[in-house]
Amino acid sequence: SPLALIGIVLVLWTCVKRQMPDSYLTFGIYLLVYTALFTLVMSFVTTKFDRYLLPIFPALDLAAAVGLTTFPMTQSPIPNPKSQIWSLVPSLSLRSAQGFG
Repeated sequence: SPLALIGIVLVLWTCVKRQMPDSYLTFGIYLLVYTALFTLVMSFVTTKFDRYLLPIFPALDLAAAVGLTTFPMTQSPIPNPKSQIWSLVPSLSLRSAQGFG
């Protein structure tokens, strides 16, 4: 989805700039490394089906949630209530996913 794509770009941006808190940074990096390595390994498999890449999509969605959650926090030094409300939905999905793992 476009929102997930925006979140992935934001998590890449904040990981490169190292502006997010350490716990989010390591979680975002782990998700992106998992996605890259899994895609790389599956590209060497001789039988290529689209469904083999399905396990990367939850990781990409969680990475997008990290980006959408942490980007508003890193951009303004003064807490903005609107940015906190905007980050509520991805934050809830991130928290629920961390609870299952």
